[in-house]
Amino acid sequence: PRTADAIAETNGRLLVVGRRDLLRLLKEDDELALRIIVLLCDRLRSTDRFLELMLFHDTSARLASVILDLSNARPGRRVDITQRALGEIVGAARETVNKKLREWQEEGTISLEPGRITVLDPASLERHVPHAGAALAV
Repeated sequence: PRTADAIAETNGRLLVVGRRDLLRLLKEDDELALRIIVLLCDRLRSTDRFLELMLFHDTSARLASVILDLSNARPGRRVDITQRALGEIVGAARETVNKKLREWQEEGTISLEPGRITVLDPASLERHVPHAGAALAV
């Protein structure tokens, strides 16, 4: 049994590592075990941050945060994603996402092409993102 499903939005390759093989590798390679622990801790922090955004902040904050996260370390700060997919991530209707993206495009914060968002002014988007723990200060 699995706790989640994944759906690829583009063609790719999948590597399946069996549980028994993974456990053997972790026992044999301390460095690998440590790297996986660090990765899991990073994922947990990211999930906590995302839950805080979803529970305590509006669509603009959630959308800005997700776009910044997706665009970091991407060439030209370009994100290949549909508005429908963005809406699913941030918990908003595609129409709501479209309206906010159009506003940011008119301000010069982002550039829009079909299936692509390019961040032109990260600092402007950053102003919409709450600081860590901001929800607790309310």
